[in-house]
Amino acid sequence: MMKNNKAMLIYQGLLVAMALPGLAFSPCAQAVNTLSFAGTSDYYVNSAPSTPAIGDLNGDGKADWVVAIPNAVNVRFSDGKGGYKPPISYPTKSNASDAVAIGDLNGDGKLDLAVANGDYNGSVSVLLNNGIGTFKAAVIYTTGSATRPQAVAISDVNVDGKPDIVTANNNTNNVSVLINKGAGTFPTAAQYVVDTAPSAIAVSDISGDGKPDIATANSQANTVSVLINSGAGTYKPKVSYAVGSTPQSVAIADVTGDGKADLAVANSSDNNIGVLVNKGTGTLKPAVNYTTECASSVAAADLNADGSVDLAVACQDRGSVDVLLNSGAGLFKSFVSFAAGDRYPAGIVIGDLDADGKANDLAVSSTSNDNLVSVLLNTTTNQAFTFLSPIAYSTGSGPAGSTAKGDFNADGKPDLAIANSNDGTISVLFGNNIGGYLPPVTHAVGNSPSSITAGDFNADGKLDLAVSLSQDNIVGVLLNQGGGAFNPIAKYAVGTGSTPVYLATGDFNADGKPDLAVALSTTGNVGVLLNKGTGVFNPVAKYTAGAGPNALAVGDVDGDGKVDLAVANATDGTVSVLINKGTGTFNPSVDYYAGTDNPVHVALGDLNGDGKPELVVTGGSAWDGVNVFLNNGKGLYYDPIAYWIGYYPAFSAIGDANNDGKPDIVTAYGRYYGTDKAVSVLQGSGNGIFSSPMYYAAGTSPYSYLVGVSLGDLNADGKADLSVVDSYTGSVNVLLAH
Repeated sequence: MMKNNKAMLIYQGLLVAMALPGLAFSPCAQAVNTLSFAGTSDYYVNSAPSTPAIGDLNGDGKADWVVAIPNAVNVRFSDGKGGYKPPISYPTKSNASDAVAIGDLNGDGKLDLAVANGDYNGSVSVLLNNGIGTFKAAVIYTTGSATRPQAVAISDVNVDGKPDIVTANNNTNNVSVLINKGAGTFPTAAQYVVDTAPSAIAVSDISGDGKPDIATANSQANTVSVLINSGAGTYKPKVSYAVGSTPQSVAIADVTGDGKADLAVANSSDNNIGVLVNKGTGTLKPAVNYTTECASSVAAADLNADGSVDLAVACQDRGSVDVLLNSGAGLFKSFVSFAAGDRYPAGIVIGDLDADGKANDLAVSSTSNDNLVSVLLNTTTNQAFTFLSPIAYSTGSGPAGSTAKGDFNADGKPDLAIANSNDGTISVLFGNNIGGYLPPVTHAVGNSPSSITAGDFNADGKLDLAVSLSQDNIVGVLLNQGGGAFNPIAKYAVGTGSTPVYLATGDFNADGKPDLAVALSTTGNVGVLLNKGTGVFNPVAKYTAGAGPNALAVGDVDGDGKVDLAVANATDGTVSVLINKGTGTFNPSVDYYAGTDNPVHVALGDLNGDGKPELVVTGGSAWDGVNVFLNNGKGLYYDPIAYWIGYYPAFSAIGDANNDGKPDIVTAYGRYYGTDKAVSVLQGSGNGIFSSPMYYAAGTSPYSYLVGVSLGDLNADGKADLSVVDSYTGSVNVLLAH
């Protein structure tokens, strides 16, 4: 078994719940915004990383990053593709290195490092760059007795062309300014008083006179202090402004677009961001607070390419980054959340990490149990797409998530067939060519129909139906008489106590006739029924899968022209891949850890354009998501890439939801009262990586239980529409592309 429990490399998704303000569905169910990230690439650090600092440390034109750990700095060089090479560590000569900043301290054109050491003596370590990204031994400079600096910044505060160092001293309630004497030496430090327990620092021109000013977030005083530069690198007495509780981070940026530097402060105890707008002379208006899930650190940049500065917030208690998009004039929309790291993201910085010329990617440090840096590459595009609000069309009672699409009455309009688990029927909904369905035509089939599929089983040019009856241990076939009428069900036993739960169609023996494969949940098998050619099937042949198979997909996994099987196994959390021998018989399964302990669905589709199908596995638990397994080209799969998309996902479908020619993943989720009832759309980039999900309301009741989704052009406008199965209301909810 290829079961692999190591951490997934990429994990992303919009963290939303009905109780959270971050996601609002409009009456037309438009997407929240076009902001998206390709996912998180996680880089492990051996101990408690600081907020990263970004810069080209080896002179290759690509952005590298560095973090401080208790006794060293860890440097990661870019691989030029948005990824990073293994770390190189340099000692700081301190056991309490808390923060790092990047700047050319000795004027040689190479970026050096300054590290704040929060030990009792109070110091900064300066590591000068040798020129190829290696660093000389650290040189210690004092910041003052017992200062214990927690934050550091580099800026030319006296405007002499040499960058200076500024620290926020948490223990002595002041800042230290270390003037550069040339060649990157800092013999003396001057202190300036701020409020109690400064924990963060930012340096920029707040007063508009061209000289760098200083702002500190004071965690015990619940203020920010501003020190205006009086010239020659000396500072006027502090002016402090009230903010929220326990401010831990401060950023300076022009959020209003008026050319003046404003402040954003992360108030960690209040779970909000305070924005203080500049009046124009270096004085600030009272803070306006914007709610986030939590607020450990804040950074500012234009993240969605609209010309306005947005705010990115590390959310330590939620394992996420909250983004506040600027709606203009420094007013911010409700937050949107993206998963980052594991659970404790504490610091955040923004920069151009993928060398695309846009400083809009995120690097997030996570502490405590995580000890990693997560990189989120920005994939925002200007392409927007929406769906209209859902319209419900009745089915029978308790429709299952599996649906069958096709033109069953040969009128040129797309139809839909659904298995109704509660009333022992299937419903055929004929299309009305305006994007909806006519009232259902119902056929009795037996006990607990759980899945349905379609194919021309008797080669008469009409689409027939097959259904699994889980309580009866039967696979049934209904041949199409023409005009959408069906013969009574013909039943095929698949074994006492086998519990057939999911059905799929494929030509497994390459004779041109569609065969059937069924997941047998209780016995841990896949059953294959080969078609004799007249719509009559041979007895079932069984192949071992994992424990509790509950969904399957068909496709040519290894590129040999034969149809293979992929099976999701709910009990042991695996995916079984069964390679076709060529005669409709199958090799023993190769099993992969599903990326979830509760896989509820599996799909196959070519997501990166190499002609080989990838696996898409949906986890069904509260915190599960969609796991994408890229095909290595030989029928084997890499470790999964996981995307968190919503509470209690159900089925996923692969198709071009946004009409850009690239496959997307659409997932129905929200199966319990108190959770969103929606579909998520992961937009594909064409290379097997997906941007952050966009969400569309799909339920019509607070009790909606969304169990399935399919894509298809229902109104002949050339765009993919969505059909979402709602088990609670007994309906198919149609979302037309708009």
